[in-house]
Amino acid sequence: MNELPDIERFLSTAACFDVLTTAHRAEAATKLTISYAKRGAVLLRPGEDNVNVYVIRTGAVELRSEDGELQMRLGEGECFGFPSVME
Repeated sequence: MNELPDIERFLSTAACFDVLTTAHRAEAATKLTISYAKRGAVLLRPGEDNVNVYVIRTGAVELRSEDGELQMRLGEGECFGFPSVME
């Protein structure tokens, strides 16, 4: 089963990827790693080395400060992790 068309359609609605050309989005879709996380899982800690940009397909992610204070809640189509990738 070829999931690439579905992934490309999803990326066309994602805040991080909607400004890319169709060709660049298609290329990005081939390079994605798909993973699933359970509720409450920690995906990235503040200040932690990171080489990934995360795109939320379903569900939500809470961004918290080092002391655990809720900074932001992100939902479907939103991205996180990119500030640490750019450092």
